[in-house]
Amino acid sequence: DECYQVRQIFAQKLHVALVKLLLPLEYMAVFALCAKDPVKERRAHARQCLLKNISVRREYIKQNPMAH
Repeated sequence: DECYQVRQIFAQKLHVALVKLLLPLEYMAVFALCAKDPVKERRAHARQCLLKNISVRREYIKQNPMAH
């Protein structure tokens, strides 16, 4: 979307759902689209969200090896 507020709200909702493990892993790829955002802070925020989600999922796999 051309409106940065829409992108920002969508990214935040996506991040929350991914951290709660409500969405499949494939949805993390959406954060790659933020690499083209013209504002450095939003790119950095998307990167932080991606790293946090990776961390949460790795921890989940460690605690639940049968879920992998």
